[in-house]
Amino acid sequence: MTIEHDLYIPSPSLSHSALKFNVGERQLTVWQPSIHDNDLPLLDFNLLDFFSRLGVEGVVDLVTCALLEHHIILKSSDYTRLMLVAECLTSLLFPFQWTLLYVSIVFTAALVCLDVPVPAIMGLCINKSNVNSDGKNVDDDDRSSDTSDELTFEVQRCVVHIDTGHIKLPNDMPRFPDRTCFINELNNILLRFNNYIHNWTHIYDENLLKESNYEPSQALARLAAIAKRAGIVINNNDDENSNSRLSCLFNESELRRISANNCLRASFINRFAQLFSQMDAFICYPPVGKYSNVDQLLAQRSTTKNFDRTMFIADQSKPHVPFLLAFMETQSFVSFVDSKIASKFNEDNHLFGLTNKHLQYFSDHIRLYRDRRDLTYQYCPSIDSIDEETRRRFTSPFPSSLIVMNAPLVRPLDNSFSTSNNSYLFENLNGS
Repeated sequence: MTIEHDLYIPSPSLSHSALKFNVGERQLTVWQPSIHDNDLPLLDFNLLDFFSRLGVEGVVDLVTCALLEHHIILKSSDYTRLMLVAECLTSLLFPFQWTLLYVSIVFTAALVCLDVPVPAIMGLCINKSNVNSDGKNVDDDDRSSDTSDELTFEVQRCVVHIDTGHIKLPNDMPRFPDRTCFINELNNILLRFNNYIHNWTHIYDENLLKESNYEPSQALARLAAIAKRAGIVINNNDDENSNSRLSCLFNESELRRISANNCLRASFINRFAQLFSQMDAFICYPPVGKYSNVDQLLAQRSTTKNFDRTMFIADQSKPHVPFLLAFMETQSFVSFVDSKIASKFNEDNHLFGLTNKHLQYFSDHIRLYRDRRDLTYQYCPSIDSIDEETRRRFTSPFPSSLIVMNAPLVRPLDNSFSTSNNSYLFENLNGS
């Protein structure tokens, strides 16, 4: 594979934008949401592939490990799979954030980092010949299993063999609340998309073209002019060479993948919303007027507590307590609560990895359970509407705020470089 092209991607704006371009016979689409959209953080990886690699039970257990901030080692013979698992894993933690060491691909010179005694997510590329049928690495150079001391340390961490789907969990790890019910819910969502056909390419379909009388607003016309000066051709009625418009930005396979991503992520968010629906009542917000800004609050952070854990636990179902006690000790939970407190200052603070927009997104989901005191498991009620909304967003007639752009031919780089078929962009990470 040769990387030899460069393409300008528009920056996020007040409106949606979709950029379509051709690479050889393939047509690719880049979709950029509005900066004001009440959407989840972007995920450019396929959760269906993630679940097919590790299985539903494996994914739930791996997410549990990440929530409890265990040391997680990912192993695969393929760099792309390492990226897939690492990125999909962290995306399913939302609204909580992985704030600790994260190295999705560890190159050879940094293998010593695998032994750091702190929570981390790290990806290690292994030789395909060094994986046996049980999913265990048999390489004598494998740093996770070559001495008895390291075997002792490995008990305290999670090791994921992506190529075989084998996961070794830490000893005595608390179970995720309502784990069996949650696994059944995820299985039902996956069954909804059981006709999914893996196809990462955006194949151009001539049958998707149709006539359109799309009239851009003045604001969009100005944006169109800027885009044209940047060398991008926009599909509108002013373009004599392009008077047709796609009826759908993505083909059926791609829409299914995007919708599956949204539905699976919504299921995890719904689970967190039910678990923490009453948490606002236990957050220790500072008295009004005590601090003028977030910086003053943080200066006193070491002498104040941000959450009443004792009262919160007393209000929880007993089977959930072991997990919740462990989770409330993590940096992820502390940072989330700090984000909630910082939002009271009406500042879009990024210190804790969350914006006010993301906090509001989660609060909207919590509101479904805030007035309910029953402890029965509740399936995500919005899967059907999420699927419909996803398809409507990318299907004609498009909203007036959407700009669809056809890029010119991608221009070759002055100095192209080659990679192997399996290594992609990461050919030199192993020191070769």
